[in-house]
Amino acid sequence: MSSFNFNAIGDSLKEASQKTDGVGVSFAGKALKLNTEEDAKEVTEAIEKCKDMEYLDLEGNTLGPDAAKAVSEAIEKHGAKLKRALWKDMFTGRMKDEIPVALEHLGRGLCAAGTQLVELDLSDNAFGPIGVKGLAALLSSSACYTLQELKLNNNGLGITGGKLLAKALMDCHSNSLRDTSKPFALKVFIAGRNRLENDGATALAEVFKKLTTLEEVVMPQNGIYHPGITALADGLSTNQGSIADAVADKSQLTFLALDGNAFGEEGRAVLVESLKNSDKIESLGAMDEDDDDNDENSEEGEDDTETDDTKSDVEEDESDVSAVKDEQPTKILTVQEFLKAPTGDNFLKMQGDKSQAFAEHIRSILKSSNEDKTNDVIKVIMKVSALCASGYIDVRVPAEQVTERLYSELFKTATENNRVPSLNNALLVNLGLLKSEDKAASKIDWNLEGCFKALEKVCQRDYFLPQTRDTLKVFIDKPMKQTRVRVVDPFQAAKDSLKTSLGPIQST
Repeated sequence: MSSFNFNAIGDSLKEASQKTDGVGVSFAGKALKLNTEEDAKEVTEAIEKCKDMEYLDLEGNTLGPDAAKAVSEAIEKHGAKLKRALWKDMFTGRMKDEIPVALEHLGRGLCAAGTQLVELDLSDNAFGPIGVKGLAALLSSSACYTLQELKLNNNGLGITGGKLLAKALMDCHSNSLRDTSKPFALKVFIAGRNRLENDGATALAEVFKKLTTLEEVVMPQNGIYHPGITALADGLSTNQGSIADAVADKSQLTFLALDGNAFGEEGRAVLVESLKNSDKIESLGAMDEDDDDNDENSEEGEDDTETDDTKSDVEEDESDVSAVKDEQPTKILTVQEFLKAPTGDNFLKMQGDKSQAFAEHIRSILKSSNEDKTNDVIKVIMKVSALCASGYIDVRVPAEQVTERLYSELFKTATENNRVPSLNNALLVNLGLLKSEDKAASKIDWNLEGCFKALEKVCQRDYFLPQTRDTLKVFIDKPMKQTRVRVVDPFQAAKDSLKTSLGPIQST
């Protein structure tokens, strides 16, 4: 790999933009275990020193009740201008009865400070229905009257939690109408992987019908069937904002494909007019196959719907199949078997100390010949670190642990054998930041978002070499190759976040 004049490059590059817009405090990814008020002192002092704090990002740390109480008191004194509470993955390892208490403390601080939240993100916190009880007071309070984005992905809410959440949001709407001239106007609601099922979805559908302001709703993997889907469709039908307004500020949008939906003649006219007003009409593709109301009505007589009896039979059959499957022993996979199909499910099927198993595997690769096997090792790391973007905590957390162990082993070996340039080059190639000189090289078939997310933590470790840090920084800053059709880099957000963690290029 050719050498770089890092002094010259460093002068030409600007400092990376912050992960979150505005002024705020971030301890994201620090993996702090905060049990006592004393443990939380680092966080509380940062809050006290931050004037006009607009966001507080505590993702990836774990707070107990006492620590949460201390943070709450700091928010009460200095959080009047707080807009974004970014609190993903914040209770790992906590007891079931600790989480609602901690949430109550934090909510109390937000309310006492007179905050007007715009975004509340509590995703990847498995607090279940009991956690919603701890959140209810906050969600129905004046602190949430201005809330635009509510993110509760992968919280294990269940049907009970879904109903409790719906009640809190309905109370927020009623209270805001009572207290202000601007009613609760939520725009984004994310609640995937929560086992809401039909009853939970139906309860939330009533909230959606009342709001009328939603622009984005994400609820995958909730076990919702026909009754729940019908209720959601009915509730969402009153929300007239989704598509034209959403693309109005997308400067890199070149093509908008909406064919095959059911906007109807009136809906198409509204969409076209809105796109004209935002100068995005040229991006709209053909809508020749849009299903209008007449098409929908003409199919009403077709006998393709499930009766209650039929549905019960189907559910019974599925239950029987599940029961049979549960009786089958789960196959335990080896490292080699996982690498052939590196999915989250297969990762979970590996038993024992995964970090040790993978470490031994890459050692065997490195000892298999006198040739430089750095690229082969990095491919293994990529397939594991790709899982660091998983929404499942039981996949993501051990994947992060294994990734850190493997990077540590790799950097140690590369340093001892004077193969750091080879490491840097292979890392760039396998991250898609540099084209491989080997024409026979296999294509990237792993999730690069997870790989970039993993590097956010790894790059802060002592074993991570400065020259690797600077090399990554240079290539992440390189723009995508321009083609006739402008494209949006799907990993740009992950790259920007990593770039912030890497920091400025060091002079060498």
